[in-house]
Amino acid sequence: VGPDRYEDKNAKKGQLHLKYRPSIRKKSWNSKTFYRPQVGFAAKRHHETRTPVTVRAEASTPILNVRAPRAAHTGAKVTVDANGTFTVQHSPLNFSWEQTEGPKVDLKTQGAKVVFEAPPRDISEVAWVALGRALISHPDFLLTRAPSITKVKDPLEKRKLQLVKLALDLVGRPPSSVEIVDLVKGAKHENMVEYFLKSEEFKKFYFHRVRLYLESQGTPSQDEPVRLWSYVAYNDLPIQEILTADYTVNEKFKKVKRPAFHGKSGVLTTAGFIEGKPGLPHYNYSAQVAEKFLGYVFEITPEIEAERAGSTAISTTAEGSTCYSCHKILTPLAHQRLRWDDKGQYRKLDPNGEPIDQSDHGLVKQYPFKGEGMEAFALKAAKKERFLRTMINTHYIFFSGREMRIRDDERVLYREIWDQMKKENHSVRSMLRVMLNSKEYLEGLPRPKIEVAKESS
Repeated sequence: VGPDRYEDKNAKKGQLHLKYRPSIRKKSWNSKTFYRPQVGFAAKRHHETRTPVTVRAEASTPILNVRAPRAAHTGAKVTVDANGTFTVQHSPLNFSWEQTEGPKVDLKTQGAKVVFEAPPRDISEVAWVALGRALISHPDFLLTRAPSITKVKDPLEKRKLQLVKLALDLVGRPPSSVEIVDLVKGAKHENMVEYFLKSEEFKKFYFHRVRLYLESQGTPSQDEPVRLWSYVAYNDLPIQEILTADYTVNEKFKKVKRPAFHGKSGVLTTAGFIEGKPGLPHYNYSAQVAEKFLGYVFEITPEIEAERAGSTAISTTAEGSTCYSCHKILTPLAHQRLRWDDKGQYRKLDPNGEPIDQSDHGLVKQYPFKGEGMEAFALKAAKKERFLRTMINTHYIFFSGREMRIRDDERVLYREIWDQMKKENHSVRSMLRVMLNSKEYLEGLPRPKIEVAKESS
């Protein structure tokens, strides 16, 4: 206890307290914000690096414990009891109850308890549930490609099944009777691909897919990066503009200018993409960008989790560190985003009024995206084969439910897509044309290997 003592020989065991208070940035203290206190000091005589510290809060969210029956007969009295709910301070709690879904019931609330009568089930509800269960148990529903495609012998029947998959993949519905008649009359598969790609239904369904990929909640702000990505796809612009566009797209789907401080950074500096992806010291934003656009995979083992508990941004990029394999990308990228706060707002000064250095800070000599700010990252990332490969893989997952086996039996298809995109301005639709007309897509099978005869000696 104190600067010159190693231990108190357990004389005050369980009696010592550390109370967290802001000391450096007092003006920015917010009692409703989550803070992460870290305790780092030599704990014992031999300078072991850990000591038990119990952290208690002055206020906490209630820990909800609810008892309720798993099932009840129609007309039975049902009691939901939350009396086991508590806070770590054992402070008094108030309860309010609200029904959010299901058949309407008459709630009778009694503090931590709510009582109601189990309602009868509508026969139409039972029928729809039964139908849904039957559908999802069928292999043609569970798998991304109907198994029957590879088994059916009749060529026309096979083409019909392929059309069903194509329509579901591109416009999110089965083919119409008119489309099936066109197929029977001789319409080729590549013509049907083109027909769907030019439709408004494709635009709507593609937008939905991108919204899921970018984890948008559907708000105008979070849909901004989705609109920008989709605009690039619909207008056959280079796919690299997803990262490097110096414009945005408004809710009317019109291209509009944005402030110069965005530079050429595409979706990366839209507030909707940044929301929910905190930067330093969490690295969540960096990880999301690296995974979604460059195909990096980060695995946090228990050993790494333990090591990084007290680590600093600089220590993560020390080459001898366990963290280095991931943070040689994550940490420099996190510094390049420093001028954007976690709500996606641009700033030149930090909370202390100091200028923000938005370079990669030279932390990693081999960092492939060096430069000033997110524009430097975006312009370099968009030129990497890794970016284009990730975009091809992303769209392949849309239609096949898995990544393309780029280094194995689907290597030829990957090269065909690459070459065609190069010819057609790297557009999304040039990629999809090759992908959706390929044998791999139509049959769900790899191409047969070509055996090369050996010369006789």
